[in-house]
Amino acid sequence: MAVLTITYFGGFNVRLDDQEVFFAYGKLRALLAYLALEGTRPVRREKLAGLLWPDQSSQAAQDSLRQALSKLRQAIGDRDLLQPYLLIERDTVQTNPLFPIWIDVLELRDLIFRIAQHRHRHPQTCATCNEHLESASKLCQGEFLGDLSLADSDLFEDWSIVWRERLHQQTISILTQLLDYYEYTQKHALAREVVSRWLEIEPWDEEVVSRKMKLLVKTGSHIQAINQYDKFCRRLKRELGEDPSPELSALYQDIKMGRMPFEKDGSRPRQDFYHTPTPLVGRSAELVELQAWLNDPDRRLISIVGPGGAGKTYLAEAVLDKQALAFHDGALFVPLEKASTNLASDVARALQAHWLETEQDDLMVAEYLIGKDLLLVLDGYDQVADGGEMVVQWLKDNPKLVVLATSRNRLGLAGEWVFGLSGLETPPATMVDQADQYSAVRLFIQSAQQLSAGFTLTPENRGAISEICRMVDGLPLAVSLAAAWVTVLPCEQIVNQIRTSLDFLATSRQEQAESHRSMRVVIDRSWQLLSDVERQVFPRLSVFPENFDYQAAREVTGMDLVCLAGLMEKFFVHRISQNRYDLHNLLHQYGVEKLAAVGEIEATQKRHFEYYLQAARENEKLLKGSEPFRAFMWLVQEQVNLMTALDWAKAGEPPNDEAGAELLHNLIHMEMHGGGIHKISLDEIIKDLSEKRPD
Repeated sequence: MAVLTITYFGGFNVRLDDQEVFFAYGKLRALLAYLALEGTRPVRREKLAGLLWPDQSSQAAQDSLRQALSKLRQAIGDRDLLQPYLLIERDTVQTNPLFPIWIDVLELRDLIFRIAQHRHRHPQTCATCNEHLESASKLCQGEFLGDLSLADSDLFEDWSIVWRERLHQQTISILTQLLDYYEYTQKHALAREVVSRWLEIEPWDEEVVSRKMKLLVKTGSHIQAINQYDKFCRRLKRELGEDPSPELSALYQDIKMGRMPFEKDGSRPRQDFYHTPTPLVGRSAELVELQAWLNDPDRRLISIVGPGGAGKTYLAEAVLDKQALAFHDGALFVPLEKASTNLASDVARALQAHWLETEQDDLMVAEYLIGKDLLLVLDGYDQVADGGEMVVQWLKDNPKLVVLATSRNRLGLAGEWVFGLSGLETPPATMVDQADQYSAVRLFIQSAQQLSAGFTLTPENRGAISEICRMVDGLPLAVSLAAAWVTVLPCEQIVNQIRTSLDFLATSRQEQAESHRSMRVVIDRSWQLLSDVERQVFPRLSVFPENFDYQAAREVTGMDLVCLAGLMEKFFVHRISQNRYDLHNLLHQYGVEKLAAVGEIEATQKRHFEYYLQAARENEKLLKGSEPFRAFMWLVQEQVNLMTALDWAKAGEPPNDEAGAELLHNLIHMEMHGGGIHKISLDEIIKDLSEKRPD
């Protein structure tokens, strides 16, 4: 369906898709201009006729309106549409709310509404509102209906003047808020652009002149500030016969004499927080969402929760670069990597290291935080043995304090908002040709190029790189550790090494934090967070080659719902659908090792086989009974588990002929032969098992 675009700012312009719409005469433009804004409700014909043809008799004006509506419909292609834009009745005319149309004035109204309704901590620091303000500012370019007037209709002119003044005031409000935001966040170049534009609209407003002069001084343009004052004074005297106010003259004298007290802004937030040395890859959506969370005054305790190596710290550092200025007292980054059990001591050390000129060991953090509008970032909170009550009390005592924590599991504190973080996007096997569109691959390339400048993504290596990213589930740390090997091995061999050993994903590079130099160390640290029951159950889950349902996990490993919830919370188990779960590839390797260490591999595999043998028996009844489709889908879903159970039976000493044969008899192989499903006969099964029997 064709889209109608109508703009009022800077002149009235109408486009139908990409084609400009031309009108036979001015009153057709005026008619559409009025209806597009006022016709969302029915407008009586006599009102339109009187508005546009006030000098004609009632009947003549109605006739003129009738002709104008016909020509207007023709101009915008309304007659050819099943859903016309103009809904013309006997007594009324209105616009069709279902018609696809974009109007700059209505878009501005929507942006202003979003700004008014958006909840934020401080309006002058809200990044979301600033984006809306920037969009609104781009719309307000030029005067409303600057090229459209009707000399013979005072009513239409009055209507235009009302809209023009309303939009003028809205434009001034938008520019004022933008200027406040840019000045507060010290984006002086953008602030100068805004104040210059404001001065063009309001050339006699001394407040605007004053703000521009101050901005010029702050950016080192003292001479320009003086010239700005002189230019304003000459124009003021020439055109209005007036002198500047004493306040503006005093500002001029301060600048001229080098006295600039306004440069000393004691409310400027601190910015000496921790900076990430490398750019963040593939987290733009998460960064935008997390900024919105930090702007929400109802979210004062936020935890970035994810598995080890997911990039929680990098995301926290990146959001600091964006949000530190949103807090009047700045942001304090507290790394808890090697934290003691006393959270207050770690925060105190961070304060002393970055902000306070004191070495008092007994610094009372609670006293320092009183009244502070501060973002407190606690990185690696899972390392803190006991600090929950303290954090809750800090938040309770300081209504403007916001705590952002990174952790491998939920904090479990009142008022917590959990921001889950998983691996980066990885390309499916069917999308290897578009591998460069996936963030995990882009991180691999970036990490590889840090060590090998000539490394690039090629048709020869993209398949292996995609496989590497899938094998490590897109975890940024694992991707980077794998990429570090490109100086030694081709990507195909990196794939094989990762399959062979978890210890391959390691580095000795000194710039890497000790706790992040190998995936084994990272996973070991997460392992320490598990309960005794979870440590007992998790290794048994590695007997499942791929995904599994809860019933299978319960029967094979003894896992109950409480244990499942705990393993999911600590990212050892991943939920992939309503009742299906799996282990990330690296954790699967880790679980196999742990299971071997406690000598439970054979017993767990036996339980796995026995469960699927019995489940296959039950499924056979459904397959031959009233629910063959359900039974078929179960076979499809459990094919890998069934084949794994069968392989175990074949590999037994001696092979479990009868049970294995029965399982394979119940297993439908998804081998496509001319579009059909192939069943292996029982005779072939027994023969196959007999061949596996040792002599």
